[in-house]
Amino acid sequence: MTLQIWQIYFKPEQRSALDNAFAAFDNSGVAGETLEFNVFQRLFLGEAAGFDRWGALSWRFHEKTGLTGDRLIEIVRAAPEVDVFYMNPSPKDEALYESPWVQGEISHPGLLEIAKAVLQILGYPLNSVYCLAHSTDYSLCNYFVGSPQFWQAYIPFVERVLDQAERELPESLRVKLHSSDADWRGLHHQSTYVPFLVERLLSVFMQEEGRHLRGQQVKLPMRETKLSPALFELREMKDVAIRTQSGRILERWRKERDAYVLAHHTPAWCERFLPVLRGVPAVF
Repeated sequence: MTLQIWQIYFKPEQRSALDNAFAAFDNSGVAGETLEFNVFQRLFLGEAAGFDRWGALSWRFHEKTGLTGDRLIEIVRAAPEVDVFYMNPSPKDEALYESPWVQGEISHPGLLEIAKAVLQILGYPLNSVYCLAHSTDYSLCNYFVGSPQFWQAYIPFVERVLDQAERELPESLRVKLHSSDADWRGLHHQSTYVPFLVERLLSVFMQEEGRHLRGQQVKLPMRETKLSPALFELREMKDVAIRTQSGRILERWRKERDAYVLAHHTPAWCERFLPVLRGVPAVF
């Protein structure tokens, strides 16, 4: 297997954080709205040609995942049958939210409205954003290592989604899509909704155009150890509800999730977001 993983950096002082197992990718001076996806597009059309597996990761990869480059390469080489490896540096979200889309609505209020409109344009069921997601289906960052078959299908898929959204969304939603309202907490350098929509499209892609491909979530031991017993239990309970299609277990998960949220978030957070969570329909 020929394998190349690039690590994206933007400033000279970030080079010291790069992993020697990866190739440095200087992205200084580039301000593409789609962030990492813009890098994927450029690599796909240039340097990545000819590799059996390739990917591009943030300069903060080790900080966010706890993995070394050597360990990730070892995982990829050990599973040549997998078309795309993806990661979720926030496993607590797998325990607390019905799906990455619901998590996105909490982190970036207004995302669900945009996502449902985009899915409608594409002809996909609107309930796709509410479908319960197993913990291993979460990919809340653009940390991908994929085969040529993955990239050849995934990149045109995302490009088509964004192109159709640009042409067919109602004007008010198109303006909102490109607004910095998505970064209401000021944590993402005033990013628009675009990159947060894109990073949640993997699940849609794998259910539709990419359904013939095999994906694998890379578990992150350092992040897993930070989960409390309560979060482990909540995550397991939700996964069992999905696996058994049990409305009874799902309702129990929701009640215990709400209790956890009330105990661990501020009253202001709960006042704003708990009604959002309680209004999410249950869709298996």
